[in-house]
Amino acid sequence: MKALIMTHTSGYHPINKGLRRSAVPVIILFLLFLCIIQAAGAGSTVTGVNSVSGLAASSEEIQFQRAQEASIVLNNRWDDRWGDKNIYMWVRANMIESLLNYQYVENSRGYGSKIPPITNRLNAQKKSWGMVREDIDAASSDYDDRLWWAVLWIRYYEVTGDKEYLSMADDIFRNLVINAPEKCGRRWDGRCTRIDGYCCSLNPPWDDACGGGVWYEFLIRKYKSAITNDLFLETATKMSKYSTSVEDKRYYREWADKEANWIRTYKPFDNLTETPSSVRDGIRRDGTKSNDVWSYNQGMYMVAMTDYAELSNETWPNELALSHWNGYYKTLNADHIIREERRNSSCPDFDMHSFKGILVRDLAYSYKNMAAYNPEAGAQIRELLLTTSDSVWNNDRTRTEKECTDAEFWKTPPSFGYYWEGPPCRCGLYSSDQAAAVDLFAAAAMVEHENSKWAPGTTNLHNTTYLENSVTWIWNDPDSDNFASVRVFVNGVSKANVPRGVQSYTISGLKPSVSYTISTQTVGTDGNTNTTWVNQTAVTAPYTLKINRITPSEAMTEDIITITISGTGFQRGAIVSFTNGSQQLQLFAATPVQVNEIKRQLITRNNAGIYDLMITNPDGRYCTWPHGFTLRWSPLHIIKITPDNAKNGTTTTVNIFGDDFSPGASVFISGNDVKIPMSDLKVSPPNWISGSLIISSQYPKGEYNLTVINQDGQSGMGKFRVS
Repeated sequence: MKALIMTHTSGYHPINKGLRRSAVPVIILFLLFLCIIQAAGAGSTVTGVNSVSGLAASSEEIQFQRAQEASIVLNNRWDDRWGDKNIYMWVRANMIESLLNYQYVENSRGYGSKIPPITNRLNAQKKSWGMVREDIDAASSDYDDRLWWAVLWIRYYEVTGDKEYLSMADDIFRNLVINAPEKCGRRWDGRCTRIDGYCCSLNPPWDDACGGGVWYEFLIRKYKSAITNDLFLETATKMSKYSTSVEDKRYYREWADKEANWIRTYKPFDNLTETPSSVRDGIRRDGTKSNDVWSYNQGMYMVAMTDYAELSNETWPNELALSHWNGYYKTLNADHIIREERRNSSCPDFDMHSFKGILVRDLAYSYKNMAAYNPEAGAQIRELLLTTSDSVWNNDRTRTEKECTDAEFWKTPPSFGYYWEGPPCRCGLYSSDQAAAVDLFAAAAMVEHENSKWAPGTTNLHNTTYLENSVTWIWNDPDSDNFASVRVFVNGVSKANVPRGVQSYTISGLKPSVSYTISTQTVGTDGNTNTTWVNQTAVTAPYTLKINRITPSEAMTEDIITITISGTGFQRGAIVSFTNGSQQLQLFAATPVQVNEIKRQLITRNNAGIYDLMITNPDGRYCTWPHGFTLRWSPLHIIKITPDNAKNGTTTTVNIFGDDFSPGASVFISGNDVKIPMSDLKVSPPNWISGSLIISSQYPKGEYNLTVINQDGQSGMGKFRVS
């Protein structure tokens, strides 16, 4: 174990032994100064400084030291007088799990057992299982009392690897499913009759009332509680995971599927008027739901659902867990210190002293899976545990033997009370309060240990562009073998998982002058996500409507071309116009407007000249490009047609004036599904053509195109009307 500076009531402080004799007066003054400090801070404990390296202790180290000191006091004072015989059997199971989790934290740091009495007490439970089972059956008619011991034995297996503990959990679950406890009261006659006030009913705990689920009690079947069903699901899930035989895995998987799908389908513990909703305590036979929201219900629901998600490889259990976590998180005070509701007095029922410890323990159990599914929720869990740990250590801890005069058996500091916001002596000191504090510190240490295994976060995260509609961020990947990728969120929305080595991300389609925050989390090669966020905020450039280029910038008359306008700030629905006095070019849409590009089809049947370009956005903003487009006459073009109209049933001599007419040119009018050639043509190159148009009375009235085509293929067009 690393040596840490610890200041107990003994007042130990390390002193430099290499001081010279001439420094004796200084030493005396220094010792006097230490005595003053000791008197002022008597009873303080972890300082967070490593005495070997002189560096600040890690957060994990601090949480471990707190858990160690609380565990020593709990283990030393929890004896037959104050513990085993005077507390409920389910509370006893949870207190044992508190010490077991401290043992797990200690082992995870590679220390081995440093507190032999804890190891002895834990190991003794397996040896006395027959007696414990008899006590459980005799002590309560509630199904959850048995299931607390089942999850305890599974936790024993997770910590020790001893499969005998799984057989003990299996013993509880299978007997519970058929509702045939070994003992009924203190005597058992094999006929399932009422003995010593207890009835061994053979009705199974699961039935179709309320759509399914397990009853809270086997004597009075009026209530299906969240805690019983979550314990049932957690036991079945873990036993399916750890069982070695195919038959056992299938047996427990079927029960886990049945329970989980009932919770999903019937939502028996949801408050349907709130979204998201905290877990409610239970549902009555008539379908009405309890309004009670206890902390331990939230924790058991979280771990049961996240573990089932891992077993089933489904996402919906994590979705439900996240929804209920968000509901519970909303109920916390601004200081994010865990509190418990109270019934009708300032001090709680005895049961409630254990609730918060169960919550934080289960948050630690579910932390890895939830953080991988939703890093923000993982960060919230971590922050909640650390904040509450600091509050309990600083505000809810006794520092002297005489601080709480009504609890003489907890004279040895540090001891902890019910109110985690403090002070410690408001409702006395109970062994279950001490166990809950051990749970809290061990949970914080477990989460910090898990967090320390992840790849470090990104560094030098910053944006490299300043555009209206996009931002590019770059960063430095961590120099860690356990690093695979960077998860990228923008304004809280998941966007990408960027592989190692890329070190950049660009998001487009943004709005001008708007803040966008990138949040990154590193993912290790083992799949674990570091829940610590690295953030940076960038603001897109202000809105600018500007034309930069027109391509092509000129054309010939009597042509059809596609022009491309490049610039910034274009909006969908923008109007494009080319004008020269009263002349305006005809435009047709070619492609949707892009932020920095517009394409339009242009028909150049107008007089030659220099045109101004204008773009007007739907919001009213506009920009112009003066003299941006030039329209030149085609080599062959028509200037004037005399006359430019004729009546049906007549023959009309038409004169055409223009440029670049050549011998052999042909002339016709077309339109309205009719094509009429001009006859008796006389061509006087390059400016005049004359001919006759014979207009049948059968031709439709209306506007026609008059076209001149030279023998080399050049053409020009004008307008002619038939009336």
